[in-house]
Amino acid sequence: MSMPYLVKAGDVLVSDIGQSPKGKLAVSPNHPEDTYQDNESRPRQSTNSERKQTTTWSIAVQSYRYARDFYWGYDTLLIKLPGAMMENIEVEIADLNIMPLQYAPKETHEHLRNRGETFWKCRKRRLVSYEQERKDGTHARGVVDFSTYIELHPYKQPIMRGSDVSTMVKDLPNGDIPPEAPGNHLFPSEIPGLDVRSKKWIDLKTDRIRDLESEMATDLIGNKGNGLIMLLYGPPGTGKTFTAESVAEIAKKPLYAVTCGDIGTKPEQVEKYLQSVFYLGKIWNCVVLLDEAEVFLEHAP
Repeated sequence: MSMPYLVKAGDVLVSDIGQSPKGKLAVSPNHPEDTYQDNESRPRQSTNSERKQTTTWSIAVQSYRYARDFYWGYDTLLIKLPGAMMENIEVEIADLNIMPLQYAPKETHEHLRNRGETFWKCRKRRLVSYEQERKDGTHARGVVDFSTYIELHPYKQPIMRGSDVSTMVKDLPNGDIPPEAPGNHLFPSEIPGLDVRSKKWIDLKTDRIRDLESEMATDLIGNKGNGLIMLLYGPPGTGKTFTAESVAEIAKKPLYAVTCGDIGTKPEQVEKYLQSVFYLGKIWNCVVLLDEAEVFLEHAP
């Protein structure tokens, strides 16, 4: 099969197969261009005949992006083939750096579908567990909340051009029904989320996110209001912090730990920080741990 017939508009193209595959929708025909690649064993001033010639096919693509609503994100994919444009060189489709989804392994199809299901569930505020990129395979707690993320990082809100606005809802997912093929292969590979331990917003790998839902109420003891405040007292090493961690684990809620170093000592600074902590704790249904509280109790005005 020749390249002009391999990819057509409407095909789902897959890159990074075998690692973290990404699905993109082709929106225009491919265009070839002869390029040269320097031979690493030769000096930079080598002539064209001494340099490795390749043909690069440029394809305009689009995929889903999300910021409270879905919109199209546009990119350009480059398929590189050895040899000049006029040369008749055969290359296995499986050896291409980018290929149509129909020729990709079944594992790639399943990978992209699972990613789509995970991302779809994370459109709304959600407590998640995600696998950290460490050899021990430990899982951390995170909160995915696009609305709060955009409020705290307004510069992350995409600026729509006129053409983008017209395609904001055209052929895009909406409502509560997830898209079917080919749309379920076009979701992003990363999601912004809050690491509740470091209290930093990071890009979570969608493929590493796992479900961690809780339908339990905030009141661990019934009829005690809209929350429960507990004072844990004891010398160092008696398990105060461990108790708070265990409560959060049993309740399947994020543990938002705050130390005196985070809060500061100036009254106005303390008040402002605690207001933000309790606001996030409320909307995310957290267990808030005020660690080293004795520092404030012992502080003389």
